[in-house]
Amino acid sequence: ESLNLNASIAYIDATIESFEGAQCYSGQTPEEGCMIGAGLGGVDIQNLNGKDLNNSPDLKYSLGAYWEEAASGRSFNYFAQANYQWQDDVNYDLYGNPLSDQSAYGIANVSFGIVESQNHSYKLTFFVNNLFDQSYSLGYTDSSARLGGLTALGKQWTRGAMRYMGVNF
Repeated sequence: ESLNLNASIAYIDATIESFEGAQCYSGQTPEEGCMIGAGLGGVDIQNLNGKDLNNSPDLKYSLGAYWEEAASGRSFNYFAQANYQWQDDVNYDLYGNPLSDQSAYGIANVSFGIVESQNHSYKLTFFVNNLFDQSYSLGYTDSSARLGGLTALGKQWTRGAMRYMGVNF
């Protein structure tokens, strides 16, 4: 009665149906599929038909557990919660730039505390998010073309990409 478990899983094989004449990513070679000067006005292009859609991991899942138990003789309950979310590797660039690859990663969050037992009018929570300090990115920006062939890659972070802890009331 005191324990709730949940799980979800998603498998999505998202591919580009038709995108001929897509621009090449910075530094892409003919061996990597870039057709040099083949586009209108001599633009470098590639064919992305059937390639993986960017920003779409094939597999994602989450697992969670929530436990709550009455504190004997008190007006509150104890609780503890744990969640884990995992996602497959992904490329953030529509054109397939390998510098925009994000490896698969998983994030664990835990919390515990007390909650008012009658109508949950107050709750005190101690939490740690990203328990194992798993670094990940929400995207990359490749500015190499503007720097004459030097690699210039920007990484977009979120607060959740680093471990943090706190108290909520």
